[in-house]
Amino acid sequence: MINTNIEFLKNLSNETNADIIYTNVKDIFGFNDKGEPNVVDGEVLYWAWKAIQHASKPMEEELMNKRFYDGSKERYIKLLQKHMKKIDKGSFNMGSAPDTKLKYIGEEPQHIVDLNQFYVSDIVISEELYSKYDPFYKVSEEKNMPARNVSWYDAVMFCKWINCRLLTEAEWEYASKGDSNGLWCCEKEEDISDHGILYRTLKSAMNHVRYGDKMPHFVFAGGEERIVLAVAKRVAKELNKVGYVSVRSIVKITAEKLNQIDLSEQAGKIAGGCMLVTDAAELTKESVEKLKSVMEQEDEKVVVMLAGPFDEMDCFLDIYPDLAEKLVYKVRM
Repeated sequence: MINTNIEFLKNLSNETNADIIYTNVKDIFGFNDKGEPNVVDGEVLYWAWKAIQHASKPMEEELMNKRFYDGSKERYIKLLQKHMKKIDKGSFNMGSAPDTKLKYIGEEPQHIVDLNQFYVSDIVISEELYSKYDPFYKVSEEKNMPARNVSWYDAVMFCKWINCRLLTEAEWEYASKGDSNGLWCCEKEEDISDHGILYRTLKSAMNHVRYGDKMPHFVFAGGEERIVLAVAKRVAKELNKVGYVSVRSIVKITAEKLNQIDLSEQAGKIAGGCMLVTDAAELTKESVEKLKSVMEQEDEKVVVMLAGPFDEMDCFLDIYPDLAEKLVYKVRM
């Protein structure tokens, strides 16, 4: 029986007997009679890899080769190379300045970082591509959507399988900002929609609602479901307060459930309220079209709120720009 206990595998890195390490991890990197990997849990694979790294280079090569290294360069060339963009070496101010309005913990103090040339993919790793690495991964109908329910450990080991690595935080920020010296990938915040999707803080979104002239449909990207629901209730209360729209109730529904019903036939039931769709990135194309139709037909009678993990929502809105345009207020939780 394969021991996949994480604490046990972590402690193996302190083991001095290479034979004990080999005996305990060799089957983790093996395959069953069907040619399927014995283990696909990224955290288990990661700590097993760390243990054999500690043991010896020959052991790492033997156990990692068949599962990860063999064919990794060919997989990179076939599946990913055409999407890799070169980022030239350079220096930039990483982090946030003291007077920056929008910043997160750990972004100060701002400091100069020098980077060598590196490459970054111009696409996210899709469900379909990830399933080539993990044959047990369940691919949805939207196979080109970003792979979801993937941990940092899963991502690290996938990168080894395809001869890549994850970006460092500095590389990610540098690549995202491009040539801009400002906070965003452009000098002015109002121009960011020309380069991607503009996310606001909740406070900023509500300020725009008070003085804006567009129907207040929302995206809540990131955050736990209970927090998103609390924010949705707060937003609904604020909408009533400013008299923008009369919201009597909040209907919470998962994308999976919404995909199973005919929204156009249920529109009358949600009129006068908010519809909060969780895991919204899982909406099918058909559901998206029906949702847009309801938003157009009901106009000021219903407020639509879509919620889900940030990366998934970001890609989802990029795939459906017509819907993204209707969801005027995009809040990063």
